[in-house]
Amino acid sequence: MGNRKQKGFYFALAAIVLIVIVALFSGVEFTGDNIERFAWIIGILAGTFFGANFGEHWTKKGIKAP
Repeated sequence: MGNRKQKGFYFALAAIVLIVIVALFSGVEFTGDNIERFAWIIGILAGTFFGANFGEHWTKKGIKAP
């Protein structure tokens, strides 16, 4: 399936798709506040992937967190 980064990317992508599919089949309307919540959820998942990826680069370079 690939290296750790690729697995993390697929996991984040699958989580986003799963959230949207569950929302569609559970009757959630894509209006107003719900769109904002979806944007937050997707942003959090993407940020988590980015943070993990960035942290891995830091550890490989030997940079210590402030």
